[in-house]
Amino acid sequence: MKWSRGSSFPTHLLYADDILVFCPANERNAQTIINILDYYGKISGQSFNPEKSQIFFSNKVPTFLRHSITRTLPFSVGNLPFIYLGVPIFKGKVRAAHLRSIHDKILNKFSRWKGLKLSMAGRLCLVKSVIQSSLTHSMMVYRWPRQLLHELDSKCRNFIWTGDTCKKPSCTVAWNRVCSIKTEGGLGVRSFSIMNKCFLMKIAWKIICGKDFGFDLIKDRYLNRFCRTKNLTTPSTLWMGIREEVGSLVDNSYSFIGDGSSTNFWTDDWLGYRLIDKCHVPHFMWNYLHYPVFDYFYDGVWHFTQDFINLYPHVVCDILLIPIGEDTDMRYWKHSLTGNVSSANAFANDCHKFPRVVWGTWLWESYIPVQRSLISWRIIHNRLPTLDRLIR
Repeated sequence: MKWSRGSSFPTHLLYADDILVFCPANERNAQTIINILDYYGKISGQSFNPEKSQIFFSNKVPTFLRHSITRTLPFSVGNLPFIYLGVPIFKGKVRAAHLRSIHDKILNKFSRWKGLKLSMAGRLCLVKSVIQSSLTHSMMVYRWPRQLLHELDSKCRNFIWTGDTCKKPSCTVAWNRVCSIKTEGGLGVRSFSIMNKCFLMKIAWKIICGKDFGFDLIKDRYLNRFCRTKNLTTPSTLWMGIREEVGSLVDNSYSFIGDGSSTNFWTDDWLGYRLIDKCHVPHFMWNYLHYPVFDYFYDGVWHFTQDFINLYPHVVCDILLIPIGEDTDMRYWKHSLTGNVSSANAFANDCHKFPRVVWGTWLWESYIPVQRSLISWRIIHNRLPTLDRLIR
């Protein structure tokens, strides 16, 4: 099967004891699949389960051909949407109706808990260890609708403060402060919208780096050689949620030059800054600058026009210090010490932090208007109450 120009699509995928086979819809291929499965069963002693196997046809397969294939293959015909590994598989834009079943399962867990008999610390532990961990798998695949994320956040907020998901609390602490990290005075509860974004950032970074066959397929399909999104009219359901994070990750990453083939000379950060900013390139020209670094380096020498050298001599000096090798270019995220994107450091970078200095300044001006020594400030700073201390 042809996937995109210059790349191939896999004929089969294996996961644990599941096998997915892709082939053109005709009777010859159907008979070949049966022969392969029978031969495998004879030499291994393992047989497939026809009751758990299904056939999925493309919309372009005619009806008479579907009937002939189903007579050859002893499998039932599957329809979209269906659940696979706990995640709904469907076609088109992600809508609330597709993920409503997962949303309802989370709400059913709340109904089985006796929140009124638990302490606030116990309710907090249930939300962090059970509710949020249950949604991790599905949030790594799709970008959830805001409506469902807002409902889940409100239910968790009500359960933590009152023990009842339907009872709205009269608390004086904002929910975004509760979702901040403990060192900033919060409880470490992750907002579902931030969780979803961080998980998609992790998948988007793997696609940008393209270190696996599956991620290479998506990268060849939807990204150009500079990791910029292509203008495709029929994106996949998976790509609809990931493409929003790709642009921000590329803009907040820097490139280590290898052969210079996958780094844009003008728009990528490979000198510690972008040349479009340093050289004050007009914004309307950015989309026309599709020149890799190796276009300016050939025969072992950098090649620039005399006008560019006269206008930006400091830029030319920085470029001459960059060695050109034979390895592929590498990208590193600026907000991580390792250069890679994980859900943990993505959350630490994106979560809203509330500086305790503002609160400390208010206490300072209210209770100690005269003495402003460093020792007194340290005492007040250490005694600032946090939500975690109030609960415990």
